[in-house]
Amino acid sequence: MVIKKIIQSSESEEILLTKGISDLIISINAEFKDIEKERISVYVETSSGSRDICRNVLLRDFILLGTFKEDVIQYGERNGELMLTIAKIELTEDGGFIELFENETIKFKLTNLQENLTYCLDGIEGAFPTKELLRYERKVVSSNVTSQDYDVRGYDLISIKKHEDIEEIDFRMDNGTTIKMTPFEMEAESKAIDTFSHFEVIPVTTPSGERKLISPVHGVGDRIVLPLVGVNAMTIRKNTGNDLDLHLRIDEGDYNQFGHKFANK
Repeated sequence: MVIKKIIQSSESEEILLTKGISDLIISINAEFKDIEKERISVYVETSSGSRDICRNVLLRDFILLGTFKEDVIQYGERNGELMLTIAKIELTEDGGFIELFENETIKFKLTNLQENLTYCLDGIEGAFPTKELLRYERKVVSSNVTSQDYDVRGYDLISIKKHEDIEEIDFRMDNGTTIKMTPFEMEAESKAIDTFSHFEVIPVTTPSGERKLISPVHGVGDRIVLPLVGVNAMTIRKNTGNDLDLHLRIDEGDYNQFGHKFANK
């Protein structure tokens, strides 16, 4: 299902979809490494408010969390146009389509876009309706904070920006064990779980001249993505000097089970 094609614009209008989908496909005519500052919001507008899937999160992290382990960031043609980044993002926990009632819509908004690029949104229709959403959330550890605790019960993935200020992260498991990991150890674990994340265009010199190869890439240079299943809490230990961004994916059913509540906006 075609949703929207955005060209020559720094941001999209508010895009409305009146039919439920299970997956969102994001296609961009640029390599994934060049997607840096773009942001995306996706939410379900109801009569009582909105249910956020994501609100103003970095598109880069949204894609990484949505494709980790299960999918690869693809490339290929969309209606005859080469797209070097194609990401299929699951929006629901059980693979069903988002159930919409009368006058309810799914809304999309993209900002901080690069005006020389093309961004396309497509949707996949699921086989059955569901209310179980996957949600994506951004948190910031302030520059002056050296130790920050988070309750991550109900979260299943984290994407954290690699930074030299990070000393270690403590993961407290649901069996009472605490695992301490340095950024290098987290990156090694991430690559072992998700061995092939995306493609990059690599220029090569051959006897016949310059050519370009599209090659699979092992890991993402500026991010670490890790599963949080079985983790109750984590503590980030860092030096002062810089804010630290992290994005998390939430399993809505588990999140509510542990006493967290979403507020309608």
